[in-house]
Amino acid sequence: MVNLHKTKELLDDSRDIGFGYKVDDLKNMDYNDAIKFFRERIEAFYIEPGQFLLKKIKPRIPFLMEKKKRKASNFGFLLIVLSSILIDTLSRYRYGDAGIRILYFEKFLKKYIPEFDSGFSKSGVLYLQDDMTKTPKNASNIDYAEVFYRGFRCGIIHSGKILSYGGYVYNQKKFLDEDQWTDSTNTRVILSINPVTLFNKVVEAFEKYVHELKQNRHISKFFKKFELDFGYTLFFLPTIKF
Repeated sequence: MVNLHKTKELLDDSRDIGFGYKVDDLKNMDYNDAIKFFRERIEAFYIEPGQFLLKKIKPRIPFLMEKKKRKASNFGFLLIVLSSILIDTLSRYRYGDAGIRILYFEKFLKKYIPEFDSGFSKSGVLYLQDDMTKTPKNASNIDYAEVFYRGFRCGIIHSGKILSYGGYVYNQKKFLDEDQWTDSTNTRVILSINPVTLFNKVVEAFEKYVHELKQNRHISKFFKKFELDFGYTLFFLPTIKF
């Protein structure tokens, strides 16, 4: 049994790694078992909490909000956080945790949520690092997948915010929409996202990927990431029944 990076020795056999699963349960898992474990783990850690947040997002009636002077809880921001780390997780399994992170994050986005495989239709520039001492990028040279990775995913993780060229709107009809504004020297572009639609599309991407695994696709990549995470290899059954 291959023991990559001695991962197994780092994990206590009695450690919980999912609801109803401990490290010790991995010892005799075959491919069928591993997909079931993978699916239940993703659902418990990401999808069910996201679905709970979805229920908290209610249509906002402006005059009522103004009258009661209530602060709206920012569940949309949390949906984007959940969506970002779920895409990170799924892309690592889909591509075997190999390569440059941004490449397989963006590759996963474009393949499983094709709306991201597009670029700005409006002209303008954006500062990828929110740093005006750096040369701005022309919007025509940036696609939505890179904007999401750098401005949303990395902005949240590294800066605690979505960067200046990104935003989200609960009630926008389009999943992804563009806007422009002008500073003293440049026309800037912004990509806005509907966070509810985003989360639902990431869930659909997850379902599609699991379906592909059931069809025995991308097996070697899945095996590699599974072994990197837990130190266990899997026994492959050519015919899988669920």
